[in-house]
Amino acid sequence: MGLRLFEIFFDKPQKVFSPGETISGRVKVILDSPKKIRGLEFCCKGLAHTSWSESETVTGVDGKREQRNVEYRGDEEYFKIKYYLVGGKDQEMELPPGEHIYPFVCVLPPVLPSSFEGSKGYIRYTVKATLDRPWKFDHTTEVAITVISELDLNATPHLKETVTMTLEKYFCCLWCKSGPLLVEVFLPCSGYVPGQTITMNCNVDNASNVDINKITFTLKQKITFRSVFPSRHTHVNQTDIAFKSYSTPIPAKENRNFVEEIIVPSIPPSNLTNCSLIDLDYELKVEANVTGLHSNLTSKIPITIGTIPLQQGSNYVASAPSGHVAVDINNLPKNLQNPTIGWVAPTVGDAPVYPPPYPTAPNDLPPPYPADNSGNQSNNFSTDPGFKPLYPVYTFPNAPNS
Repeated sequence: MGLRLFEIFFDKPQKVFSPGETISGRVKVILDSPKKIRGLEFCCKGLAHTSWSESETVTGVDGKREQRNVEYRGDEEYFKIKYYLVGGKDQEMELPPGEHIYPFVCVLPPVLPSSFEGSKGYIRYTVKATLDRPWKFDHTTEVAITVISELDLNATPHLKETVTMTLEKYFCCLWCKSGPLLVEVFLPCSGYVPGQTITMNCNVDNASNVDINKITFTLKQKITFRSVFPSRHTHVNQTDIAFKSYSTPIPAKENRNFVEEIIVPSIPPSNLTNCSLIDLDYELKVEANVTGLHSNLTSKIPITIGTIPLQQGSNYVASAPSGHVAVDINNLPKNLQNPTIGWVAPTVGDAPVYPPPYPTAPNDLPPPYPADNSGNQSNNFSTDPGFKPLYPVYTFPNAPNS
């Protein structure tokens, strides 16, 4: 039977850390019988990886054009901290039956990108323990952790400024030209944190002869993956994160003022600074859907998602054109006073297709862990399937239930 339990425990159970922070915990080993080992090795590392394939047309040596599949990839290692908790590479010792506890500690580098899991790549941090055994396969257990690099929205002053989005169009029918269709959208700022509400004040002046079916608002995520081998190449994924629709038709020659809101869900912060393989951007897309064969009106504005919310000044009031709704950033229905913070895994965005970088053993089976088909005890004891990073999500007081 031998190894009954091999598991990593952290002093911070949520396993969420910041660059420069100390990671501490313990490795627990429970044996039913003596086990010879060289030692117990600890390893904490951080890396980024991208990988995807594309079909390309090439000309062969015979002059014929043919399709081939090209695999693009990139790798970037940020750090690797490795040492023995007991024993050593050139040693040999015997662990007696029973429970063994081995504390560990390591300090993360001060500059790191935030954790990220996507369909074509990831930024991943792991802690791994290995029972190094002489002349036998090693036993390993590995756990993924979340690292969040601070993105303080207050460090970029323009994010606090009011944003105005204008959509305007004239419609023509034969020799007739209608009046303009004007849609203006006002945002109190362009920097937000997960859990915060994006309030969109919309003013419609439909002087045209065309009806508006609906106006939609979409928070979009844009991920740019980069490769290094066999050449530098990019792959872009775009995903709708949140969506809101004003579905009351606005007939020709009518005006309309209304407010729509989108709550920012748990998503990774913008930019992924300090990673050269993956870029992450957000934007708000506004689209006015019109009747007939006319093309819709669309506009986009960049949105920054941070980890620390904007602190609003006491006298800041955004201006708006005369006769339109003014946006008071200090008195929004969902304000920014004394928010609380939690850690939540994302449920939207670019879904990762990579499994964790380790096989997993079922954690609902009684110990000892099951044997493989050869009759040997399983060498991997990781119990972290389907890992998702945790991102800060704020809860703002005075916010009405949505």
